[in-house]
Amino acid sequence: MDLGLDDWDENAEDSEEFGSTFSRQASTRDGLIFLVDCAKSMFTPNSKGEIHFTKIIRAIQNTYQNKVISSEKDLLGVVFFSTEKEQNPNNFKNIYIYQTLDQPSAERILDLEGMRSSSDHDGFKDKIGHSTQFSLADALWMCSSMFSNSTVKLGSKRVMLFTDRDDPHSHEPALKRQAKERAKDFVDLAIELILFPMIVHGARFDYAKFYQNLLLLTDEEVGQLPDPAEKFEELEQRIRSKDFKKRANSQLSFNLGEGLNLAVNIYNLIRVCPKPSKVKLDRNTNEETKTVSKFYLEETAEVLMPSDIKMMTNVAGKKLSFDQDELKQVKKFHNPGLRLLGFKPLANLKAYHYVKPGHFLYPNESVIEGSACIFSALLKRCLARGVFALCSLTPRSYSPPRMVALIPQEEEVDEHKVQISPSGFHIVYLPYADDLRKIAAPKPTIPTADQIEAAKKLVMRLKFKYEPEQFFNPSLQTFWRNIEALALDRDSPEEFDDHTLPINEQMEKRAGDEMKAFCEAVFPDGYSVTAARKRPAGGGEDEGAKRARIEAIDLQTAARAGNLDKLTIPVLKELMNKEGISAKGARKGDLVDAIKKHYKV
Repeated sequence: MDLGLDDWDENAEDSEEFGSTFSRQASTRDGLIFLVDCAKSMFTPNSKGEIHFTKIIRAIQNTYQNKVISSEKDLLGVVFFSTEKEQNPNNFKNIYIYQTLDQPSAERILDLEGMRSSSDHDGFKDKIGHSTQFSLADALWMCSSMFSNSTVKLGSKRVMLFTDRDDPHSHEPALKRQAKERAKDFVDLAIELILFPMIVHGARFDYAKFYQNLLLLTDEEVGQLPDPAEKFEELEQRIRSKDFKKRANSQLSFNLGEGLNLAVNIYNLIRVCPKPSKVKLDRNTNEETKTVSKFYLEETAEVLMPSDIKMMTNVAGKKLSFDQDELKQVKKFHNPGLRLLGFKPLANLKAYHYVKPGHFLYPNESVIEGSACIFSALLKRCLARGVFALCSLTPRSYSPPRMVALIPQEEEVDEHKVQISPSGFHIVYLPYADDLRKIAAPKPTIPTADQIEAAKKLVMRLKFKYEPEQFFNPSLQTFWRNIEALALDRDSPEEFDDHTLPINEQMEKRAGDEMKAFCEAVFPDGYSVTAARKRPAGGGEDEGAKRARIEAIDLQTAARAGNLDKLTIPVLKELMNKEGISAKGARKGDLVDAIKKHYKV
């Protein structure tokens, strides 16, 4: 079983949530150049009337638009080769730099959109043209030169090559040899070359003719490559997966026992995608403002420095203060890392053990040699035995240890050999005994056999395969489409289909009889949802009982017993008004202090 342990990028970025026991890469800005073959065959419609060049430009345009949202500071560029005319600083023949390496902008996106949407690709034949003469080595050198001339320090450099020719220099061995040498230089310059082969009327793309040696691939690696892209959706998905930066959230050591450690990276496979935060501008100059916070001593209005401030907590009515060094000593448990405690059957994990979103674990061979081999062996045995690894995770130097389960996952690919799920371990956070809660749940109503059967039939009729990729956040989509319409000077935003809304007509057509049978079995005759009695808030406690409970509280007794923190702010304010006690602030701590001062506690 091939686990594909060499397919993930090992670059790491800083994170506030995790610490690192190893070094990190400082720059997080990336450079990406789209290198597009402009031979006539790339402009020839297939049996469905689709043109490869049009699909590629559309995919590039979508990448630009996604970059504006996700990584607006990344640098992108578009280079054509096998063209009749040239446009580049080195005057290389048959190479045309359509867009230099720069940040994505509205003008650049509109330029690509104009080329894609016009019937003649914005006069491509007359402005740029096609040619059978070209040097792939010069095209690669041009991309390398664009990266070298960039004044921005880049975290990664990638070139995406689109072509439908599997042997571009079949009759020119000198050009073929030069291209291979230039590809080797890419390795030394840390430039990743990614090939996107296109299908020509169902013809086979043979890597062995040229690109296997150019990309330095073994026969086994060639067999694992995805099939050439034919559909636009498939091409766009592959570009998105290659463009996605698989940076580690953290780099840690994984201790398997005395003297046995391996290096691992922790990734976030899922995270909430937020809207961009608001930026405050000066009303007169339109310049971005800067927020500065200062702490003052209440009695003298003296400005306090960080060294003058201590942290305080209230325990049993007493104020305990700590300085920064004491706080660090209290918070210090272990050095950052992952420690193996044992193994448990996967059946021991329950759904209610979920605490918060987890992470993904993957080996880091560049830090400790042999980590991938040990990690692979551990993963295989966990999959074979159906167990998970129980571990203690300390993400940062001053973070408390967390109990986690490492759930093994085998690599999954689709019919085109495109990876769907990577191989590795999912990190699932487990609760401590202190985190578990027991509730006094009301006794449920036992349904009848007919009601259960009606529910089963309804569920089976409305059952479908859930995939998160099918559902986009409607709030984010609406927000960004309006921003895009403003930036690109469009009359109206692009329409968005909200798939989170139920399709009532289709549901009625598919399960109308089952829904009717379920309602008849569960709800009695004459039942109305709007006529159902609403229960009072607060677990069934009515307003009269709540008022009696508040009036029964003795504020002075509660203050002397140290129970003021258990009361809510509205209750404290009501009791203080009743006793004629005033407070300077509106926070709970201010109210509690005012009550204690009044009763001299």
